[in-house]
Amino acid sequence: MKKKLFERLFLFYCLLLLFTAISILFERETRTVSVVVIVDKEDFGSPSSLDAVRNALSFSGVELEKNFKIALKIKFFDAWNFPAGKENLDAETAYDNVRQISKTKNADIVIAYTSKPIYEMIFTEIDGEYAPFPSLCYGSTIVLGNSALVGINEHINLATLHEIYHIFGAEHVVDPEISIMRSPMTSAKDLYIRNFNIVM
Repeated sequence: MKKKLFERLFLFYCLLLLFTAISILFERETRTVSVVVIVDKEDFGSPSSLDAVRNALSFSGVELEKNFKIALKIKFFDAWNFPAGKENLDAETAYDNVRQISKTKNADIVIAYTSKPIYEMIFTEIDGEYAPFPSLCYGSTIVLGNSALVGINEHINLATLHEIYHIFGAEHVVDPEISIMRSPMTSAKDLYIRNFNIVM
C-alpha cells in the first residue's frame, strides 16, 4: 500500500516538474525597447501636448506589454526643431528628417510628434490618369523601420500604437473592420496583426 502511494506521489511530482519546465520554456521574457521621443518645438512648451504624448506612450506600452511582452523605455525626450515655422507637414519630408535623427540616437525606435496637420501624397485616378492628391494622415512610418511620425490630436493614442506595430512588422488590414491596423484606424479592439516577425 505504501509502495503504491509512494509511486503515485512520485509520478505526481514528476508530472508537476515536467509541466513547470514546459511552462518556463514557453514563457517569454519581457523585451525592453528603448524609445527616443521628439516633440515639435512649438508643442514642447505646451503642457497639454506633452501630457497627450506621455499618455499615448503609456497606452502603447500597456498594450505592447500585455499582448507581446514588450516594454517601452523612454530614453530621451526633447524638442524637435524641424517643424518650426511650418503650418503643416509633408509626411515624407518630415519622416525623412526623423529617420536622419534616428541615425544619431542610440535607441531602438524614434517617434516624432507634432500638432500640425500631416499630409501624405496619394495617387487618385482622375479620368483614366493618376494624379497626386494630398491626404491628411494621423501618422507615418515604414514597416520594419525604426522611426515614426505621429500627430498630436484626438487619435494620438491609437496612432502611436498603430505606427509602433508597423515598426514591428504589422501591415494594414482591410478585414476585420475593427482593427488597430485598419487604415484608417477605427478601434483598439480585436487587434489583428499580420507578419508580426520579431525575434524575442
